[in-house]
Amino acid sequence: MATGALVRVPASAQAAAAPARAVLLLLHGLAEDGGAGIARFDLARGQFLEHLRLLQGAQARGEITVMELDAWWRGDACRGRPVVLCFDDGGRSDVETALPLLQEFGMRASFFINSAYVGRAGYLDWSGIQALQRAGMGIESHGHEHCALPLLPRRELESQLRRARHMLQDGAGTRVRYLAAPYGLWNRRVLETALSIGYAAVCTSQPGLTEAGALRICRNALLTHTSARQLQGWLRCRPGSYAPRICLDRLLWTPKNILLYAPGGWRRVAPPPPKV
Repeated sequence: MATGALVRVPASAQAAAAPARAVLLLLHGLAEDGGAGIARFDLARGQFLEHLRLLQGAQARGEITVMELDAWWRGDACRGRPVVLCFDDGGRSDVETALPLLQEFGMRASFFINSAYVGRAGYLDWSGIQALQRAGMGIESHGHEHCALPLLPRRELESQLRRARHMLQDGAGTRVRYLAAPYGLWNRRVLETALSIGYAAVCTSQPGLTEAGALRICRNALLTHTSARQLQGWLRCRPGSYAPRICLDRLLWTPKNILLYAPGGWRRVAPPPPKV
């Protein structure tokens, strides 16, 4: 064969060589079944249990592998499509409700914590964070306070991100490599600042699939109204399964940014989300 000649690679070999993009699932608090007034971003315990059973079945069939965030991002081998579970805000339900269920199903997740709220009513304390870390869960940063990061001046942005990373590393005794932008609000300056401080990537709330090693990571929020059928469509990447969320996100992106910078719009530093 002449040097430089093209070799046709079978489609099956191409598929095997190309690692599957991951589905990252974003959760917030977990509420007890039958509780009154469950927030839109929270799940009832029974609903989360249903999702875990669905993930367990897909994993047993070799369709997916539920992985811890850093293991997936570094490119660890897995069967099927990688799936990563993420919890934002650091509420007490992370250790009281989510951890026992994750251990029951033999699954790992990553928990993004606002370091300023550690120990406050309704939030994790350091003993709870350490319990998550000892159980093999990832401990990551949600910033120091629950700030709209794009609004912060450069020095304050650096201070918020650096302080959160150092406090969580010292308190949990583990390396913190990933930042989840509060409210999903980020821009290039936030990304570049996070990378310069030592974060490997920034997690957003934008829906879609993400390749390992990406600097900006999409995550798909599991909401109160997210059904098992919808989750199954995400896992199997059925045609149109992501389209409604992606279209809505793009439709709202410009109004959100107008509100962000409008006088009296988004607060620069917001109070912690209610977790009590």
